[in-house]
Amino acid sequence: MTEKTVSLATQAYDKIKENILNLTYPPGMPLTEAMLAAVYLDGGMEAVRPIIRRLILDKEREKSAGRDYKTALQELVQRTPGAAVSYALVRESGPDHCRSFEMEASVDGKVIGAGAGRTKKEAEQMAAKAALEKLKG
Repeated sequence: MTEKTVSLATQAYDKIKENILNLTYPPGMPLTEAMLAAVYLDGGMEAVRPIIRRLILDKEREKSAGRDYKTALQELVQRTPGAAVSYALVRESGPDHCRSFEMEASVDGKVIGAGAGRTKKEAEQMAAKAALEKLKG
């Protein structure tokens, strides 16, 4: 490797880091950064942008989706054409100032998860979490 190539790779590496600041890098990122630098050297920022988006930014979205169980369940179920998720209130209890809700998550009418929470939204999230665990487990 020539000194010029090392210099160009270093410059590309620095430029790419400037463009993807504030991201948490996955394991093995130094190799990934080197590959991105090579693509950048060959085709410029336009060539490397879709790769950055696919390798790094989509991973960040997946992490966020992992915290939103309803979205994650919806995305998983939608991989099967025609499949649909629905939520049903099973039980509501407690005084007005301290309600408790129990929800069931169903896919195509079949109950696959149940959850409880202090709000309907929280109970749906817990039902979706249970459904995801069942589908993935």
